[in-house]
Amino acid sequence: MSEKNGYATPNAIFATPLKRRFTDKEIDGLGRFRIQTLTASEMIDLEGKTDSEAGRLSAPARVIIAQCVDSDGNRVFSDNDIKRIMGLDSAQVLELCTACTEHRERLAEGNEEKN
Repeated sequence: MSEKNGYATPNAIFATPLKRRFTDKEIDGLGRFRIQTLTASEMIDLEGKTDSEAGRLSAPARVIIAQCVDSDGNRVFSDNDIKRIMGLDSAQVLELCTACTEHRERLAEGNEEKN
């Protein structure tokens, strides 16, 4: 609910459960991925992991790890997969990382599945 004047209130905002947005992306040679949005806290955590030189070098893998999930919303990769992801074809990694970033940065659209 919002105030009578239409402005959002903390009670209204925090009473609504988190509704992640999802999209699917097909990457040639790798398959189809389900990509989720991140909470503000998850985004800050991701940015913190990419602050160092090593973190910057592994940033594409970290984005993929944070946002690629299975049909239940569970991550399909872990930090243990960083080297393996970074060992894939660079064009494939860049395409998937870009899809994750674009999905994270856009507002909900009508053709995206809502949880």
